[in-house]
Amino acid sequence: MLLALDTSAGGVAPRAVIAGWVRVSCDSVRLISKRYAETGGDVWATVGRKERALPPVPSSVT
Repeated sequence: MLLALDTSAGGVAPRAVIAGWVRVSCDSVRLISKRYAETGGDVWATVGRKERALPPVPSSVT
């Protein structure tokens, strides 16, 4: 998706088209492109997952 949004290779397809190519919603394309811009173009920071502040709560059902 990030390669499809790259403007250095020329024109960029509309977000709806890119969403169809990678089979995600248009909102996902918008959020990922926004995160990429916010991280200053750092791919690993864009696609990486944040660590939890707290460990997961164990299920009360046994």
